[in-house]
Amino acid sequence: MCSHSSAVLRPQNNTSGITGVLWNKAEEKWQAYINFEGKQHHLGSFGGIFEAACARKSAELQHDFHFNHGRR
Repeated sequence: MCSHSSAVLRPQNNTSGITGVLWNKAEEKWQAYINFEGKQHHLGSFGGIFEAACARKSAELQHDFHFNHGRR
């Protein structure tokens, strides 16, 4: 389960502020994605940023990403 602070308040250099989460203007939904094994995998479209961030965090845990993955 992801907490609000770990999923939403991470400072990143993208428009959502969360690695792997972006706003799709055409669909007017948040999209989550993750890159692994050389490919980008779409995790879904969500009505809220929190749900998209949780999907991304779950995928990170499923694929054994290091906790610093995507941070600079």
